[in-house]
Amino acid sequence: MIIDKNYHFELMQQNAKIKDLIYVGLIIIVVIISGLKVFKYYQLNRFLSRDLSVLKEENREFENRLALIEKRDRKIADSSKKRLFGRGCFDENGDFDFDNFNNDQADSFLKYLNEEKGIAFRVPYNNRWGNNECTVKPYLETDKGIVFGNPLDQAGTDKYVLNFEEYQSPDSIKEEFSKEGYASLVHNFKETEMGDLKLITWEEDFFELNYYKVMIIGRDYNYSFSTLAQNKNDLLEIVRTVDLF
Repeated sequence: MIIDKNYHFELMQQNAKIKDLIYVGLIIIVVIISGLKVFKYYQLNRFLSRDLSVLKEENREFENRLALIEKRDRKIADSSKKRLFGRGCFDENGDFDFDNFNNDQADSFLKYLNEEKGIAFRVPYNNRWGNNECTVKPYLETDKGIVFGNPLDQAGTDKYVLNFEEYQSPDSIKEEFSKEGYASLVHNFKETEMGDLKLITWEEDFFELNYYKVMIIGRDYNYSFSTLAQNKNDLLEIVRTVDLF
């Protein structure tokens, strides 16, 4: 059998072309698959990166909320040492919340007695002060004396303060107030009496606030009452109830 050499050569060329096409096709397929893998990896990486960013942000928000809760709980735990205590006293930031807080005028009186300092007097009070989850004590004893009256006065503090001080004569107090630094702050300095009580009264400037002060001259101690000047008459009524012993 005789085979045409030209035909055989053409057949070989066609087979070679087919092989080339198959090879190119395989290369294209490999490139496409590789491209798809790279694209999927890129998309997955973007998705994971985005989710990681969201998770980090959510974690920060959670930590901030947790810090606020811990701050509020610390204040609640410490509030047993303060006049106001209970969850209703604090807002979500752990600060005192007076939005729903009863701060009406006092409508009753309780007796305060300090045998060590030798003094007793009537403390104004209102058992509706605060709210259902915030209790206001009638007064709070401090290392200097006591605070009492409305828990939130115009100055943002307790309405009345009483400090126990070592005994000083009226003359020595007057001399001290005449010194530089006091003279420009103290006004209307007076010595007077209220029943058996010997008093010194004056007004004192503190930044933009004006305070009215009454000091009772005792035997071992002086008793210094203080309030804003507009509460002068109310304070004098409280002083009238003072009994020294």
